[in-house]
Amino acid sequence: MNYLNIKFGVILLMVFSVFFTEKTYAQKGQKKADNETNEWRYEVEAEGTGTQGTYQIKVWTYSKNQETAIEQAKKNAVHAIIFKGFPNNGRIQGQKPLASNPNLEQEKEEFFKEFF
Repeated sequence: MNYLNIKFGVILLMVFSVFFTEKTYAQKGQKKADNETNEWRYEVEAEGTGTQGTYQIKVWTYSKNQETAIEQAKKNAVHAIIFKGFPNNGRIQGQKPLASNPNLEQEKEEFFKEFF
């Protein structure tokens, strides 16, 4: 495991802790976000860097409903780190996705369907 993977892993850990520590959310927004997860419509951009090689990313999610967009953005952020990575933005170096296999999401479809 190289240094780049460790830094990216720290980011993923931070995203997961935010994602899983939220205790309450609107059920309606969650159900709609679950349905929209199948489409993965989002954009991701590096926003800043933090301590110990962490990155702050910004995710744009497309939805007409604010609650749905918030729930979907959480999933999109995790999806981006695992499967998409993020591009350079001039001052911050982009990162490749954690998954080195571009077909991983399709190959392990049942796992990721349950995961997200």
